[in-house]
Amino acid sequence: MKLPVAILSVLAVLAGCNATAPHHHPSGPMASGRDRTFSVPVYGNDTSPAYAAATRECQPLALFPKLLRNDGSRLIFECVSEAPDRQP
Repeated sequence: MKLPVAILSVLAVLAGCNATAPHHHPSGPMASGRDRTFSVPVYGNDTSPAYAAATRECQPLALFPKLLRNDGSRLIFECVSEAPDRQP
């Protein structure tokens, strides 16, 4: 009788540990890992929503988006510490 109670107790403790473990899911288009590069989809010819999304991703880190590459349907950005030069 003691063995089933002990097994149930151990299983309850293990289930409780797993249930309280923090679950962190990436938010938005940000890449995982140490690099700060990510891609944002482009719909049509207007890239301003992609730039706005990139700014929102970098803002919580107190960084600025820098365009690395335009793949047509996706813009590849990196969050950098200095504001990129804005050329008209």
